[in-house]
Amino acid sequence: IHVSPMNSHDSERLINAYGTLRIGAEEAGRIIHFAGGNPMTMRLVASQIASGEEALGDVLADLEKAEGTIFDYVFARSLGMAGTEGRKLFAAMSIFSPTASRKALQSACGLSDLEFEKAIKSVVDLSLAEREMQLVF
Repeated sequence: IHVSPMNSHDSERLINAYGTLRIGAEEAGRIIHFAGGNPMTMRLVASQIASGEEALGDVLADLEKAEGTIFDYVFARSLGMAGTEGRKLFAAMSIFSPTASRKALQSACGLSDLEFEKAIKSVVDLSLAEREMQLVF
């Protein structure tokens, strides 16, 4: 699938929409440059920064060292940041696509309640998945 690059203004808005911190224009420009304006790549990078796992400067420095396609590199980095439990959850989600119950996912992952909550938070915070809230009566 080919995704056309976003313009600079919309790219900056997207980057700042995925985090509690505001990224300066210079840093946003670097992210846009390295991501080639690809919205999903920029979302993943912004989420890596917003997660607080690594400092902004470290994330940007790592982008400069990227090899291969930038999306693959950033995606792999996000999966690495998700930790072992997050990667287990991400793998299990692909089995139950498009949706699954908490019980089914937790069972497939073999995680305790605490590990599962940590995995969900990590995967969602890194924009590897989105959480949908459903009311059950």
